[in-house]
Amino acid sequence: MRNRIFWGLVLILIGLIFLLSYQFGFSAWNLIWPFTLIVFGCWVLLIPVLSKGAEVVTEEIDIPLEGAKQATIKMEHGAGTIHLIAADLPSTLLKGSFVGGVRSKVATVEEKCHIKLESKVEFINFLPRFQKEQKLKWDLSVNRTIPLKMKMETGASDNHLDLRGSQLKELHLETGASSTEIYLPEKAGETKVHIESGASSIRVHVPEKVAARIKVGGLVGKNINTNRFKKDGDNYQSAGYAEAANRADIEIDSGVGSIEIQ
Repeated sequence: MRNRIFWGLVLILIGLIFLLSYQFGFSAWNLIWPFTLIVFGCWVLLIPVLSKGAEVVTEEIDIPLEGAKQATIKMEHGAGTIHLIAADLPSTLLKGSFVGGVRSKVATVEEKCHIKLESKVEFINFLPRFQKEQKLKWDLSVNRTIPLKMKMETGASDNHLDLRGSQLKELHLETGASSTEIYLPEKAGETKVHIESGASSIRVHVPEKVAARIKVGGLVGKNINTNRFKKDGDNYQSAGYAEAANRADIEIDSGVGSIEIQ
């Protein structure tokens, strides 16, 4: 409450200072961005009024398998939490519940299913009544038997991806100030993982019988199991990686934060 009032007043004050400082040097730009600060500051102060009576629904979806042999899933989430597991779903490709609702698009072409999931609301985490309750929470299950490619775009989120029993082939994650924990599959052949993150905490679990090649860039603290993954220049790699039947190619580019790979 106090932080909201403080930052709302600070934004308004900064906007007014710049607006008054430009009174003798008029230009459209000199007016636009101070007014933007003032309006945003007012919005921060008025959040409780704007959110009064707001209701956030929880939607559920169930996408049938319908003969699909492969799947590509793209998720655009925002801030909140994502909990995803690979499960036994005999006639279902993906199912889940989505706080705040979800926009879903599904298209199947030549036994390849393309799914896009997009949050309907991005402002939920700024509403006081939801800051300590639901937030933007997604709980999903994916079919463990279908070869899978995933692309995820998240903001300040808490991500838990348990893909141990899946046939994950590719995972591309773009995330902001987040915490992410990933369990990779045991018997998926070759899996490619590419993570781009900001100020994040990332933890990747590589199954014991899966080989890995790891490349990490950025200003991060690294905790990599060098008993399993031997350092080779700037990279890390399992013995026998090239010949391994099940292997993971992991590339992480992070701004600041911490990375743990076990």
